[in-house]
Amino acid sequence: MKITITSEALINIPCDVLVIGQFEDDAVLAAGLQELDQALRGQISALGKTLPNPAEYGKTTFIYTLNQIVPKSVLLLGMGKRQAMTTDRIRALSAIALRATRQIRPATIATMNYGHYSSQEGLAAAQALVEGIVLGAYQFNHYKSNQDNLQAIDEVLIVQSETEQISEEQIQKSVIIGQSVNFARDLVNHPANVLTPTRMAEEASQLAEQYGMSLAVLELQDMKALHMEAMLAVAQGSEQPPKLLVLKHMGDLTSNETIAFVGKGITFDSGGISLKPGEGMQDMKDDMGGGAAVLGAMAAIARLKLAVNVIGIVPCTENMP
Repeated sequence: MKITITSEALINIPCDVLVIGQFEDDAVLAAGLQELDQALRGQISALGKTLPNPAEYGKTTFIYTLNQIVPKSVLLLGMGKRQAMTTDRIRALSAIALRATRQIRPATIATMNYGHYSSQEGLAAAQALVEGIVLGAYQFNHYKSNQDNLQAIDEVLIVQSETEQISEEQIQKSVIIGQSVNFARDLVNHPANVLTPTRMAEEASQLAEQYGMSLAVLELQDMKALHMEAMLAVAQGSEQPPKLLVLKHMGDLTSNETIAFVGKGITFDSGGISLKPGEGMQDMKDDMGGGAAVLGAMAAIARLKLAVNVIGIVPCTENMP
């Protein structure tokens, strides 16, 4: 999925879906939407009279343009109260909008910056917007047999105004953050018979090699030599050997300060001595979510080349009787 910037007028953007946001407490349409509404013969403003509060937070409404403008359809996205808007809500709204467009299987989407703020706040809003696009586009398709039928969005166009200048560098930063979150999601979504402690070590090794980090993997014998009895006790019921992963990103060699992230990497938790009931057992693969978050964070830190020293530690094992 390609994310690019455009300054084209809304009515002239070649796309399958144009996403526009409307605040709940706006008495009239924002200036940028008035021209669009006029071109659509008042369809946007009419929604407030025909639908119960279309600007409510997270609500989505499709308008088919019928060749009145270049975009093939418009998705009106409810923004909620203007005063309640934050970058976190923009990120969430962006993902909501992108998921909503899937019902018409678009190849190209255009979206406005939902912030409508001053230039500095608008930049933060744009970064959250892009992160939400990447997060909203996420699908876990690793085990689908027919890969040719998978829905894919080719391009997302970010519409910027004269006061909201967004750079490609800023977009790429947000893309990296979103992709790193999606990497952690992939790890959690794999079943426990695939994502074993050994597989977690392999994933960490690929990150280290690809993004220039160092990696140390403590094996069973290393843990015995270090008298890591708690880790060994949890691991002793499983046929899968435990692994303790230590990833390092040394981005500031002039500094003595180091940040450490530690994430739980229990790749499957049967309950140990007291077995958990069968209902919900399939979700016990989620106990490595903390470890996945640490690996995702380390990937983002390394890819962004942050000037900071960070150690990511993930103890990985199964908990089996």
